[in-house]
Amino acid sequence: MTKQIILTLLLASATTAVAQVRYEVSGSVPAGTAKVYMTNLETQQTDSADVKDGHYRFAGELAQPAFLMMAAGDGITIPVWADNEAATADFTTRSVTGSSVNQELGKWEQEMKPYYEIATRLAKEQQAAMQSGQAPSDSAKAEWMKLAGQMREGIPAVVKACCEANKTTVVPAFYLAMFGNILSTDDLLAVTGDDRAYMASPLLARLKGRVAGLRRQTVGAMFTDLTLNDTTGTARKLSDYVGKGNYVLIDFWASWCGPCRAEMPAVKAAYDRFASKGFQIVGLSLDQNKAAWTAGIKKLGITWPQLSDLKGWQSTAASTYGVNSIPHTLLVGPDGKVVAAGLRGEELMKKLEELYQ
Repeated sequence: MTKQIILTLLLASATTAVAQVRYEVSGSVPAGTAKVYMTNLETQQTDSADVKDGHYRFAGELAQPAFLMMAAGDGITIPVWADNEAATADFTTRSVTGSSVNQELGKWEQEMKPYYEIATRLAKEQQAAMQSGQAPSDSAKAEWMKLAGQMREGIPAVVKACCEANKTTVVPAFYLAMFGNILSTDDLLAVTGDDRAYMASPLLARLKGRVAGLRRQTVGAMFTDLTLNDTTGTARKLSDYVGKGNYVLIDFWASWCGPCRAEMPAVKAAYDRFASKGFQIVGLSLDQNKAAWTAGIKKLGITWPQLSDLKGWQSTAASTYGVNSIPHTLLVGPDGKVVAAGLRGEELMKKLEELYQ
């Protein structure tokens, strides 16, 4: 009898571990909507529910609380936090209610609503222009640029405000996962500290990797070593060139990158002017094709060391330093500590003039 009780308790415990969350999401939809779709943003699993009498309902079990994205109608989406308390995602009012987390999420969705509406408007107008086969007017393009500018300024502002107001909740994780890449580096680093509870969300695993890389670029940080092959296939360490008593520019680029090729004359000019004073450059390429990489080096007249693992955006160089756009540079001092990041063109030349004066 005792053994049976113990076995029952163990089975109950195991069941609880597997299904810790019993969620329910329901709501109303605009007339004419036949289905609502639900995606688990952590697992990317998708489900659908039929609409009956203007309403839909999802219910199920999850191993742990998670963000769900509900979608219906004309591209309208609503995020929901799936926990043990029933939630309502209403597509007629574009709102979410339920647990305290969902109440807070609903608040910030209202803050984001004007920018979602701008995005929807832009998508519709640009699609219509494309389907018409006629080039958009100058006034239309000017209006689109104005609206895009409002989004570039407004969305980061809302994300930052949400992060500051919710340091101990999971809510900001959704917005950082969606929009973290459009925050400035300084803003992103400011809101992703280890003291923020939302940084523990699995939704931010990729962003946390990028943030770690960005922190390696901060002024005063010691450079992080890595090993890549040179053009002959020989493994080289970044420390073979950096931290040896000279200023070194780490240049992230690729032969397929037009802006990188356009920037290269400025990089060459800096090298030609200051190489005699000990200035060095090391190119870290995000190429994938070795022939294209070496041809690009020859075509551009690059004479300084070049390293690559030929993995494109999956490059160790990009992931180590959190680089998600090129061209990009990192200037390292004689002691191996970062002096500046993102210097290009005249800014690079001015900085070197200052250092070598």
